[in-house]
Amino acid sequence: MANQQTIDALLDAYAGRGRALQRMLWLVAHHADQIAADPSLVLRALDAQPQCLGWCPPGCTGECTPNASVMARHHALGPKED
Repeated sequence: MANQQTIDALLDAYAGRGRALQRMLWLVAHHADQIAADPSLVLRALDAQPQCLGWCPPGCTGECTPNASVMARHHALGPKED
């Protein structure tokens, strides 16, 4: 039978990956054009602000309209973190 600490560690690891993916999808949904032009912005955003919520890439006008299909994926991953 599996050790509870092992199970907890696996659950924590996958939950962390899910949260990271959710943050990345939020960023992509709000800045799809900029991310498509420069995918490295995702890494820079995660470095600058681990939550990625409210982060705008350089040159953003502040009128960040989320991409509906990417936001659907974001919401499908679970409850929002903000």
